[in-house]
Amino acid sequence: MHYIINSMPQIDAVLFDLAGTLFSLKDIRDPFGVVLYELAVDAGLKPDPKNLATAYRQGLGEAFLEIVSRPFYLHRDLFGQALVGFLKYFGAPPNQEIIDKALEGQRQVTVGETTLRPGCKETLLKLKDMGIKVGVVSNIDDDYFDEILSRFEIDSLIDVSLSSETAKSCKPDRQIFDIACSMASVIPQNAIFVGDTPSADVYGAKNAGMKAVLIVEEGSRRPRPTNDDQIPDWEISTIPDVLDLLGGR
Repeated sequence: MHYIINSMPQIDAVLFDLAGTLFSLKDIRDPFGVVLYELAVDAGLKPDPKNLATAYRQGLGEAFLEIVSRPFYLHRDLFGQALVGFLKYFGAPPNQEIIDKALEGQRQVTVGETTLRPGCKETLLKLKDMGIKVGVVSNIDDDYFDEILSRFEIDSLIDVSLSSETAKSCKPDRQIFDIACSMASVIPQNAIFVGDTPSADVYGAKNAGMKAVLIVEEGSRRPRPTNDDQIPDWEISTIPDVLDLLGGR
């Protein structure tokens, strides 16, 4: 772990991001590749499977530039715009019917193929045993969020669950962090946020007055901090590492 601060404040709540934090995005890489291939075929294309990831990354990058600067957006709109860019990469026009089919395929893959990281449930239970409020706060639409929490069987282990759709605010916008702390009945200064994205999770949490923990998966190609506002207070590689920060393991 890195970026250790000199003293630990009183911590009354630990709030976790969901995708990329409590579960690894590696889980859906191959199944989502099948969804992309079927989208290309539905569009009348004969794509080289090796180009699918490149085309989607380009489409998602263009969608991010257009959408994520907004304080709130639906992820269906973000992913839909990414699929428009995916088709454009291959020279195909947008087709809402096949894009809607792919969006539902993406939702089913994310809900059905992901698994909790090792030690997640045990960590949540230990935090609660320590008298610490536990929550999940995610940039995600409700039709993903509610089903994932239920399938993981962690909805009964957490005190706060908050999606960006419910909050009408997407990280790093401050509103979603403020609402989450209010739901947990804690002040931001006594809360920790754990996430995998420096620009959304770390910057957003610190801007709201919380302490920030960045989880970095071994071999991950996820973005690294690009400025001082994105540098976390701590960096971990597993979810149970949170307990070490709090002296609970």
